[in-house]
Amino acid sequence: MGRYGIRPEKLATASSERDTGQIMKIIAIANQKGGTAKTTTTAALGVLLARLGLSVHLLDMDAQASLTRTFGQTDPVDRLYSSLKDRTGLPVSEIASNLTLTPATIAL
Repeated sequence: MGRYGIRPEKLATASSERDTGQIMKIIAIANQKGGTAKTTTTAALGVLLARLGLSVHLLDMDAQASLTRTFGQTDPVDRLYSSLKDRTGLPVSEIASNLTLTPATIAL
């Protein structure tokens, strides 16, 4: 068991699924009410899992783009909206080692 009660060997990324046959884990944090620490929880969990050596991709689907702003990112051309509308690949911004983000904008 890892430092935070997480078993890193049980979590995997899409690339390790291809390499080792392990399954990627998806964690969704959602609540319709505002002010429930969704962004804070997502950012903290993502950073901690990345520090454990796991590949983490955060997807900001909030039209307020709070998670995107938390990591000091912007997306002036609304790439997430365009990729969803046109069914193309998601934009990915590298935040740190093992940590990437698909940024959001108010266009969502």
